[in-house]
Amino acid sequence: MTQFKNFSFGVDHITMINSAYNVFRFNDPQKCEVNLSYETTVHRGGDSNEVRAIAIHSRTAEVALGTGSVDAELAQLLTGGTITSLGTSAASITTGSASGVNSLFGGTDTIASGISTVTINSPTLIKTSDYYLKATATDGLTVTRVNDGKVFTAVTLTNSAAGLTLDSERGIVFSTTASATSLTVNEKAYISARTAISIINQKIAFDTNQPCELTVRATVDYCGYERQINIPVSKPTGSVQMMSPTEFQVQDLTFPIAYDTILDELCDMTLQG
Repeated sequence: MTQFKNFSFGVDHITMINSAYNVFRFNDPQKCEVNLSYETTVHRGGDSNEVRAIAIHSRTAEVALGTGSVDAELAQLLTGGTITSLGTSAASITTGSASGVNSLFGGTDTIASGISTVTINSPTLIKTSDYYLKATATDGLTVTRVNDGKVFTAVTLTNSAAGLTLDSERGIVFSTTASATSLTVNEKAYISARTAISIINQKIAFDTNQPCELTVRATVDYCGYERQINIPVSKPTGSVQMMSPTEFQVQDLTFPIAYDTILDELCDMTLQG
């Protein structure tokens, strides 16, 4: 009699197939668990009210997946949304009026009028960040870097000056116009800087686009034997976006499995060598 290899160790591959038959791979599979369970009802009787009969009904199935990869396509598969490519570019000031400054709070736009240009002097130091500018006097500005909340030393403005420091750590300077000493106190504006983009960069907006049904396949290849779990129809219900100061991000995802009426099954498992 042939002895089957029943040991299973780890998970080697997890792939997903969407409704358009595109195949997506988990680059860092951590786990794949398929949980199948029934609701039960019991009949009791006798002197001790013991269980005399058990009936099962309303089967439930779900798959739990784990991965340590952070990927826009994976997030879209699980949560829905829209992916936008940021393309490629040099380091730049990305938004605002012609000077790169946008009004944030206040009605007179004197900060935007008082700054003529914003210049990146060191593309190697620049990092993507927003800067909030606040007029503390008619000729004074405070600058706060939004990404880390750092507040820089207040800048005293002079009319039609060049090379005033916005962020000394990242090589950003600005020049002023003739109206730089006529700011409205407490008015606020912002500037957005971006690093050079030379490789693929993507943004995913979690909007009203919902995730589609997915086929999931998980494969274990251990000691010359392959074990594969195939889930024809599952419905993702979202992903976990998280950050930790000292740990790798590992997403644990659980979503329901639907009954496939064509194949007449919830899922199947194959053991082959």
